[in-house]
Amino acid sequence: MAKTIEDLMMQPFQLPLAARPGRIPLRGPLSKTMTMITLIGVVAATCTTMSFVPQVAQILKTGNVSGISLSMYGILTTGVGLWMLYGFLISDVAVFVANLITFILAVAVMALTIRERLFVSRGMNLAE
Repeated sequence: MAKTIEDLMMQPFQLPLAARPGRIPLRGPLSKTMTMITLIGVVAATCTTMSFVPQVAQILKTGNVSGISLSMYGILTTGVGLWMLYGFLISDVAVFVANLITFILAVAVMALTIRERLFVSRGMNLAE
């Protein structure tokens, strides 16, 4: 029985769907070996990585980059690149892959912003 919060967080976590009677139990990496900490990390990585998709889609759809701060994206991309390097150095595939995808999406926002601003300065529009 878990005596501390740390003990509780490190206990294997069975996804609720697999525990319900009449349901087929999960197999593979998401089975009984997933801890609550791992689940939290997977959900967090998915949320932060996918948060860039709407921005990229909006820029591609409208060509409007007026609200994009290149300095913010530059700092963010540098940080994400360092997290990606950290994941590589500690051989943590989850950290590396999540940050690789985020890095690609953040670079896409920056590239589209720079491209659109160059086109606007020349009197053209990316959305056309």
